[in-house]
Amino acid sequence: MPAKKTAAKKISTKPKSKSKPSINLSGGTKWPNISLKEASCPCCGVMASPALLSKVQKFREACGFAIPFTSIYRCYEYNKKIKGSKISLHLLSASSDGYGAVDCGIPKSRSQNRWAMLKAAIQLGMNNFEVCNGHLHIGWAPHGHAMQHRLYWGVSK
Repeated sequence: MPAKKTAAKKISTKPKSKSKPSINLSGGTKWPNISLKEASCPCCGVMASPALLSKVQKFREACGFAIPFTSIYRCYEYNKKIKGSKISLHLLSASSDGYGAVDCGIPKSRSQNRWAMLKAAIQLGMNNFEVCNGHLHIGWAPHGHAMQHRLYWGVSK
């Protein structure tokens, strides 16, 4: 008797709007405000977990305005290449438990959006923040992680 084949999840990038294609998995999970490029590591192409992408989508909806996501998942090699922290939450973004981080690009002319974003982030249980001149880093750190309950200031690379 032949072995039963299991279907792999297919990724579709049907555009929801002209600006950004949304991610649709064959199971019907959608993240209309997150593109495949934003959700994946630029080095290896691995995508952030569905659990984290659902949190990022809720964050985007709570903010109520467009947010360019500049980094969600990073593999160790890419994180090292860009001189990211060795304990970066971006490294956890592909794990199934929903922990990880998202960097949100913010033009200097729209810096007032940082406050709205921080408010939404706190209401959604995010516990790691970095405020930079060109982006806002928001993360979900697991209990006991060195980045849990951290607020810090930085400079965008």
